[in-house]
Amino acid sequence: MKMSFGSFIRAKRLKVGYTLRKFAEHINLSPTFVSKMERGEFDPPGEDKIIAMAQALSVNPDELVLMAGRVPNTIKAMILNRPMLVPLLHTANTMNDDDLKQLIDSVIHKMR
Repeated sequence: MKMSFGSFIRAKRLKVGYTLRKFAEHINLSPTFVSKMERGEFDPPGEDKIIAMAQALSVNPDELVLMAGRVPNTIKAMILNRPMLVPLLHTANTMNDDDLKQLIDSVIHKMR
């Protein structure tokens, strides 16, 4: 089962060693908000706060924004700046995970 955004944040926060209060202070949110978000009572905050969380927890910001159920602004900008990516995304979406990983690995290998 996939871990919820709030559960993921709580697990990472504890692993890194942040108390709820210190983490909330670091990302400029109230401890009450962070607590309720971790328990799934509140939706994740805006992208800027999610990115601050990612930095504090040493996780990929784009992946954390995606985990929150949103498309990161960096990804939106890529697609808007390079519309030719759209057919690639459509094709990739039809592939199974193994084939997609093989394609990605092949492209990355060719770029090196």
